[in-house]
Amino acid sequence: MLKRLTDERRKLVEENLNLVDFALHTYCGRNDYEDLYGAGCLGLCRAAAKWEAALPFEDLALIYIVDEIKAYLNTQ
Repeated sequence: MLKRLTDERRKLVEENLNLVDFALHTYCGRNDYEDLYGAGCLGLCRAAAKWEAALPFEDLALIYIVDEIKAYLNTQ
């Protein structure tokens, strides 16, 4: 279950929404873009909740985004 994001982490998510687009265009070429975008945003929020300042956020975020997209595709 996701915990509530602090304002700082929410801002981090907003500033990195382009990572979801990047992951979708890199790993998916499908028509159900809106559903996959939502799954990717969920992954981005999970990454923000787990992120520690010592790690590069973008690397962690892409892992979580791609994992959520793959999980969504496996449920279809």
